Amino acid sequence: MNMSSGCVLVATADEFRAGTGVEISIEWPFRLDGRIPLQLVASGKVVRSETTSFALLLTRHQFRFTKKRMRHSIHLTTTLRIKPQECRQLLSATA
Repeated sequence: MNMSSGCVLVATADEFRAGTGVEISIEWPFRLDGRIPLQLVASGKVVRSETTSFALLLTRHQFRFTKKRMRHSIHLTTTLRIKPQECRQLLSATA
């Protein structure tokens, strides 16, 4: 998984253009109190796009409770690295 507090790298078969607004839902790998499934819902703008992935600069995120496993979850990849400094630079450039 390639994720920081401000950016997420998402593997995809679809092409996303820079500047596109995107909302993602991620089945969180850990449970609250060891028993309650969580889902991370986040939104932001695409800041970099490759043929098989895109980097999403997060503008909003929240954890939600979920009663059961989601049927579809987003796959995150580690083929590209987004450094925290790069996220800060992108955030300051969009402010």
